[in-house]
Amino acid sequence: MDLLPAFSKDVWSLLTTPGTEAYHPLNAPILLFELVGNLVLLIGSIVLTVLFFQKRRLVPILTISFLVFAFLFYVGDYFAARQLPAVASQADTESKLDLVGAFLVCAVAGPYFLVSRRVKETFVR
Repeated sequence: MDLLPAFSKDVWSLLTTPGTEAYHPLNAPILLFELVGNLVLLIGSIVLTVLFFQKRRLVPILTISFLVFAFLFYVGDYFAARQLPAVASQADTESKLDLVGAFLVCAVAGPYFLVSRRVKETFVR
């Protein structure tokens, strides 16, 4: 779902004003949660990329933290959005696959960053 159009003045008003056809009391909190979570993921990605190329020692633990945060954010967002009737009525196999993918990335990359000799030799600064 493209999030930015929801923050235009007209759409925001339609979604968050009681009495309008698209109003639901959870629209505003869920949209703000998605905005903040996605901003944290964007900023985290940029910071991790810079630190990765600098070969900083913090990269492995920050990567694991980032992956866990991303997974928890996806889970929270999935269940929060399912509380909205407009979202709950849609078939949603893509979001479920995204959750499984995020879990698998955590399950594989997390241990790799913890125990890999190559990771330990690369990120030494």
